[in-house]
Amino acid sequence: MLSTRACSSTMGSESAETSGGSSGGRQPSPLDLDSKGTQIIELGSAVWPENPIRTGRSEVYMWGTEHAVKLCMGPSFALHEYTMSRAARNSAVRTVAMFMIHGKPKGIVMERGKPVNPATCELSLKQIAFEMMRVVQELHSVGIIHGDIKLSNFLVCRDGRVRLCDFETSEYECDCVSHSEMSIPWSRPSLVRNPDRPRVKADDLYSLGLAIWELYTGKVPFVPPTSEGWESLDINEVAEEAILAGEQVDFDDILDLEIRSVAASLLSEEVEHPLYQV
Repeated sequence: MLSTRACSSTMGSESAETSGGSSGGRQPSPLDLDSKGTQIIELGSAVWPENPIRTGRSEVYMWGTEHAVKLCMGPSFALHEYTMSRAARNSAVRTVAMFMIHGKPKGIVMERGKPVNPATCELSLKQIAFEMMRVVQELHSVGIIHGDIKLSNFLVCRDGRVRLCDFETSEYECDCVSHSEMSIPWSRPSLVRNPDRPRVKADDLYSLGLAIWELYTGKVPFVPPTSEGWESLDINEVAEEAILAGEQVDFDDILDLEIRSVAASLLSEEVEHPLYQV
């Protein structure tokens, strides 16, 4: 059971700004919370920022300079995201609270992180790659399978550490839960062929290898570039066709020989890689 502590939102319909700031100063935060214990807040009267980032079945709103608010599809998704991201401990972007709208769980409030962008990140590509490996290994050490590893789900937090977000499809390994939700370009071929089987750590590590390849190449796995950009394609459909046809990404695109070797080894269907032994 969740132990709850009532907290009030500082976002009111009269004081909230709908953009990144105003001439009056810093945009108000929806929170005035400490970092201890379970937090549940009500945001039903808040004025929401404009232009959310759509990520699959969810929407993410940048709320001031410190927080991001993720609006999930429904109460069960919100509760699952909150529970699993908190259980992931230091592997996850810090989840500050679960929020409700008119008494129903709707999503989470988390620390605002920065995308893993080599052009703007202070870390080198190699440092980022090893941070990505570290965080997945730490997640597996507490018995959690993420289920949706890709570059966009890694964020650089305020303390400079790389962590994971988006725990909607995560599960405890011991639960052997099966579901068909996946980001196909980053998915293991055996999972694409049998999407209803339970997830295993090897699925995360396969996706991690492709996320590292994505980091170094700037390409979406198994999705060819088009003049309109890959956003114009059904990337799941394109990638599924390529994966089922046996296509492989070219790890020679990673010039760093050490990272190339590690990333390629993560795509092995064997389970002898050291990271599998968590």
